[in-house]
Order: sequence, then structure tokens, then C-alpha cells
Amino acid sequence: MKRVLVVAGLFAMVALCFLFMWRVNGKVLAEEKSPPAQAIIRVRQLQPNPFTIGGLLGLGESIYRCEYYINRSVPMYSSQSYSGESFFPSHIKIEWKEASVAEVLLDECVKFECKNGDWRRLDD
Repeated sequence: MKRVLVVAGLFAMVALCFLFMWRVNGKVLAEEKSPPAQAIIRVRQLQPNPFTIGGLLGLGESIYRCEYYINRSVPMYSSQSYSGESFFPSHIKIEWKEASVAEVLLDECVKFECKNGDWRRLDD
């Protein structure tokens, strides 16, 4: 009986560690690779407070981070984040204009442009 409790406790701790890691790293919502080059744009949903009960359950406001990678084998080169009150995008579009220029649209209302890793927000 004691062995079963120890195994169940260890299993619960491992599951909680995986849940923490998943919330800290965020959820990838969209990813697009540039056609001629190896550059990658990822849009990730992050919890501002991942170590709270609401953060672990994915409740409340989120931060949406657009990330630029030179290629898959290197760490993130640059990023641009957006957090809006009650903003939960249902459609994310990443469009490469050139090999080093991309546009990211979050629900057609928030638009970012990335040129060689330099981000700026575009206002319509």
C-alpha cells in the first residue's frame, strides 16, 4: 500500500513538472518558414503568471509573442509581444513578402512586420 502511494505521488510530481514546463514555454499557435531561406516566424501564447492556478489552467489574459528564428538550429533571434484586454485571436496569419520580410496578422486587427529580425507594429 505504501509503495502505491509513493508511485502515485511521483507520477503526480512528474505530471505537474510537465504542466509547468508546457505553461512556461507557451503554446505555439502558428509557425511559418520563409520559402527560399531558413528563417522561421512563430506565434506563441504565453501566460503572464504561469505558476499560479489560473496560469496552469490557462485562464485569464495571455501574451501573444511573435518570434523570429534565423533557422531551426539556433535560439530565438528577436520577438515582439502583444497583450490586449480580452484579446483572444481566433485567426493568425503569417505571410512572407520576401525572404527576409514577413507580416503577422492577429485577427486582422493587430499587424506586425519583421525585416531581418527587426519588428515594428503596423497601424492601418
